[in-house]
Amino acid sequence: MPVNGACTNENTTLDALILFPAATPLRAQNPPPVFNPPKSYYLALGDSIAYGFQSFKFAANLPSSAYNTGYVDVFEARLRQLRPGITTVNYGCPGESTETFVNGDCIWAKTGHQLRDAFSGTQLQATLVFLHEHPGQVSPITLTLWGNDLSQLIGPCTVNNQIDPACVHASAPGFISGLAGRISSILHQLWSAAPAAEIIVTGVTDTFLNASVRGPAIPRREQSAKGSCGCKPSFALPTRSRYSTRKAT
Repeated sequence: MPVNGACTNENTTLDALILFPAATPLRAQNPPPVFNPPKSYYLALGDSIAYGFQSFKFAANLPSSAYNTGYVDVFEARLRQLRPGITTVNYGCPGESTETFVNGDCIWAKTGHQLRDAFSGTQLQATLVFLHEHPGQVSPITLTLWGNDLSQLIGPCTVNNQIDPACVHASAPGFISGLAGRISSILHQLWSAAPAAEIIVTGVTDTFLNASVRGPAIPRREQSAKGSCGCKPSFALPTRSRYSTRKAT
């Protein structure tokens, strides 16, 4: 099932990514965010987290309209307090990775499942078309991508259903660098298409209850992503961490 962050032996895998200490909180290191009021459209991009995927709804074969309790829906309700007429367009695709976002069809739609808002081609192509068709009308944009890239790290390090921590440890820096680079490339294309939009990159969702899983690996990935995009801290989304990517000057 395309549930982000789900893999075999999560504790062993993510504990093996203890490469750097936790990142220092950024609130004290950056100026306070500048208020950028929402515009006519809120555009949600990414994977199953953006979609609002829940396995029990999938098992019950519920329609896409039933997946309405994710962070996008919560954030939309908050945005409506500021702009009651805002329209949400949710292109979230369960199973999406940073690579398929740019180069591949949405596997969720390709296998016959409904999207929250249908699109053709890649999610990036659909996004850029939408932004060009609605110039100056889209803000904020949220982007949630990371979990489905993890197989690129875990797969080569798995033998007989056992994950090799040493392999993961050795491969992690290159994997994280590549992930951050792909996210950075996506962000630059979004900036070019919507220079006035507030673009928010959500951090890793806090789906693990085990503190040893939650602590060391997540900050390393987030620190790399922040470094690649020059993000400023944001505070609106109910995920573990989130970064406003208003382009720095």
